[in-house]
Amino acid sequence: MTQWPTQRDCDDFYGRPIRADGSINQAWAAQNLVVVKPPFTVYYGTTPVKGIRVHRKCAESLSRVLDRIWASAGRQQSVVDAWGASKFAGSWVVRNKRGGGTLSMHAYGCAIDLDPARNAFHSTRPNFGKMPAFKVVEAFEAEGWTWGGRWSGRSCDGMHFQAARTSAVTAQQLRAAGSRTIASTDSIRGSAAGIALSGGSAVGLLSQANDIGGQAVSLATNVADGRETLSGLAANWQLFVITALVCVVAYLLWRVWRSARAAETARIDDASTGINADQVLMDFPQKGNVVDGVEF
Repeated sequence: MTQWPTQRDCDDFYGRPIRADGSINQAWAAQNLVVVKPPFTVYYGTTPVKGIRVHRKCAESLSRVLDRIWASAGRQQSVVDAWGASKFAGSWVVRNKRGGGTLSMHAYGCAIDLDPARNAFHSTRPNFGKMPAFKVVEAFEAEGWTWGGRWSGRSCDGMHFQAARTSAVTAQQLRAAGSRTIASTDSIRGSAAGIALSGGSAVGLLSQANDIGGQAVSLATNVADGRETLSGLAANWQLFVITALVCVVAYLLWRVWRSARAAETARIDDASTGINADQVLMDFPQKGNVVDGVEF
């Protein structure tokens, strides 16, 4: 699997698609752009297209992605249509990111948009995030492509797939390298799970304590001389259990707080060294000359 460049390194990897005056570098386009022919019918609107124009460096990868989608769909056009993989919405378009002065990933020919109607920009619940349409995402991610549907909040762009990374390293690579950001996140998850488990245990223990208390009180009613003593023991037993559980939960909450502080410190450190895993250089889709990215 190809190691795709970060967005900031696309000039070095894919070349510069524009000249100094901002016009399209036709020599670059002639040398680098090729047409990928999908194994299933792809439509722009209701018009079938013959192929999708992308950069030659990611063309073979895109072909494998489309082949994987086709195989996952049982080679049935109706299934591909239902997933939205056949609803083409643009690939190579020379333009800047919306609201920014840097080139869109579409300008390099390393991005493709699919099924915008059900995976709209800003929507945090894109259709590709649901099964079985998620098979499309799995096919792209198997080739290392980035899916915009994983971006958070208003950055979410479920229609968008790109052969370029939005951070210097992946979460898996950071974890393998001992990243404090990932380690702290894992610690928070572990602590949260511990709190949940403790909560369940608390319910069980308190229920048992109530049973013991009830038995002790019942016994005390039958043993006049020991009534007050047994009632006191029952009350003290419940108090002991509750105190112990409060201490356990307090300790786990302290661990969550400490881990969150460590994660924030690590995030700042990672950002200063240029490997912030949370960084997203957004590629906002907008209306463009999609004809340049497709062959009718």
